[in-house]
Amino acid sequence: SMGKKGLLDLVQKRKNLFNLFYEKLIQWTKDNDEYILSSKQFSPISIAISLKHLPNERVTELGSMLFTRRISGARVIKLGTKQTIDTYEFMNYGAHSSNIQCSYLTVAASIGMEESDIDIFMKKFDSIYQKLRRNENSDD
Repeated sequence: SMGKKGLLDLVQKRKNLFNLFYEKLIQWTKDNDEYILSSKQFSPISIAISLKHLPNERVTELGSMLFTRRISGARVIKLGTKQTIDTYEFMNYGAHSSNIQCSYLTVAASIGMEESDIDIFMKKFDSIYQKLRRNENSDD
């Protein structure tokens, strides 16, 4: 019903919002001594952010707390997670590589996203991250 132009407009909007999201996350990582693990060159949709300052035993709480605050699609990869399937053992299961150096969070800019969604994410993510970094209880 939207036609080719409508779809192309949505794709262009997503690309613009991805760049905004990426820039906001770069600033956030600088402010929090974290770093971006992914490159716009290799992934024009998703962004991976290190979680090196969170206690490793609590990083999965980040994903859970984001989800309960209506942030969906974010995915936490916990350093050291092992999974055996058949006779194969996978180290850092769920990660893009067995050789990751820290836990990380992936987020994406999707079609249908609005700039206000990025602002809401940044506010909620930062609040949860700071709480977990201080190793406080997760109750909000």
